Amino acid sequence: MYELVILACLIAHPERCDSFTVPLEGGGGARECMHAGEIQLTRFIQEKPGWVVRRWRCAVTPA
Repeated sequence: MYELVILACLIAHPERCDSFTVPLEGGGGARECMHAGEIQLTRFIQEKPGWVVRRWRCAVTPA
């Protein structure tokens, strides 16, 4: 299973950054994770308007 790992920083204080993880449903591989990740990333941006995404990646969920 995969999760989306997002590094985002506050727009008002760009030196303050946090890492967020979003579990992705489904048992697909890395390609499916990248596709689902883009959808979840859009949702993240809409839900956290004070943050700017610096980078994101798919990672295997720790067991």
